[in-house]
Amino acid sequence: PPRSKQAKCWKYFRMYNRSSYPNKQNVTVCNICYLDSNKKNIVEIKISGSSTTGPKRHLQSKHPKEYDEMEGTGTASFNASKSQQSVANIFHKKPKEKTIDELKTDYINASTNFVVANAQPLNIVESVAFRDIFRVFHKDAEKITSVSSKTVRNNLMHLGKLAERATKVEIGKYPVSWTTDHWTGKDDKTYQTITCHYIDNDWKLCSSMIDFKVFSGSTTGQLIWEDCEKVFEEYHTSKDKMKLGVTDTTGSMGKLGMYLRENGLEHGYCTDHNLQRNALLAFYDKNIPGADGAMAKARKIIEYFSKSTQATKKLLDYQNACPFGRYAVDGYIAKKLLQDVITRWWSTYRALKRLRLCRAAINGLRDSGEVNCISLDDDQWTVLHQIEITLKM
Repeated sequence: PPRSKQAKCWKYFRMYNRSSYPNKQNVTVCNICYLDSNKKNIVEIKISGSSTTGPKRHLQSKHPKEYDEMEGTGTASFNASKSQQSVANIFHKKPKEKTIDELKTDYINASTNFVVANAQPLNIVESVAFRDIFRVFHKDAEKITSVSSKTVRNNLMHLGKLAERATKVEIGKYPVSWTTDHWTGKDDKTYQTITCHYIDNDWKLCSSMIDFKVFSGSTTGQLIWEDCEKVFEEYHTSKDKMKLGVTDTTGSMGKLGMYLRENGLEHGYCTDHNLQRNALLAFYDKNIPGADGAMAKARKIIEYFSKSTQATKKLLDYQNACPFGRYAVDGYIAKKLLQDVITRWWSTYRALKRLRLCRAAINGLRDSGEVNCISLDDDQWTVLHQIEITLKM
């Protein structure tokens, strides 16, 4: 093995010759398996860097004797080490107990993590009931947990700065795409986020939020671009690594895209937002030539059943009792109608598909006088089916 591999387990393994096998530098061969099979069986184990996890696992499962010797738990290792032990060092020494200050530091870090992970207010650490939880675990719990919300806040800011520095180093290694969004909070303030997305050396998709703040000023394309530039400069991210900026489809984002392209960057619109804009065309009959009010009538039928528990029950009962067609197939479960929502592009497709499924039941109930909802003619059903197919695509 190379010089960097000095772990005990490497005496049982060997590496391929670098010049003869340049593509197998992350593979090692088990000497024991090779010799036991009269040099016929080559067992290869993949490794990562200087990691010994793979070779050790192989020894533990296939060669337990050698594994015990390596770990110092085998008979030979025990007898060799036993003679060197004195009576004093046979027994384990009691680990040194942490001081109050050390425990308090641990408590501050744990409390900070608790506050962040569970979205708790900072002053929870000053709550008597919260501190009482720890009284049963340590006789000096009162001293250890005597922490103010200001202390936790300062620790949180410190950890935040460390995380920010680590993020700057990490995203500086890779080409990134980035997304930004703006919204109005319940306090009527405008908020902004910028998130970077990249693939690391292990081919893992990673995301890091590099900006989250109250956005000052109007959200015009120019102001958003100027702010993004400042954020990228702060994170030392060069423009050649900022491969693609992705935004929603609001008007100001089009202007932002213009500024991005003028500065040598690419701009793309969010796929979901594009789907939503196209699906909205199917929400209104005026956007569909020849629809003849099919969508409006479909929604009235769905609304009729959705607002009436009795009508819905009749719809379900009809499907359960029907002895023919799709309703008679083994395992079929009676379905209710679904309403679509203008802000969810897939909901219109889902509503139309369910309506078509229940078409026979609706027509049967209406023809028998069980319900008095409006009806759709064959042409309108065809229009609805075509819209459904279009949305599915």
